[in-house]
Amino acid sequence: MCHGDLGNVEPLYLAGELLGEPRWIRAALNRAGRILHLGRERGWLCGLPRGTETPGLMMGLAGIGYGLLRLAAPERVPSVLTLAMPS
Repeated sequence: MCHGDLGNVEPLYLAGELLGEPRWIRAALNRAGRILHLGRERGWLCGLPRGTETPGLMMGLAGIGYGLLRLAAPERVPSVLTLAMPS
């Protein structure tokens, strides 16, 4: 979430939502699809040196999972990066 691929997709998705730009949302979802494909192919890369895996939210596997959940169900999963509350 902090500085990974899904954390970089989140601002594009949010901007699409807030500014009513469906092509930005589609671009974010397309990028997330590529990230999901690569993760399945090569394994998940965390934000630590040397490919070290960590369970954490901001630089680890929990952040990857949360980012994917957020894009799959944005109406139910709030944006951590904006400190949004659950609805």
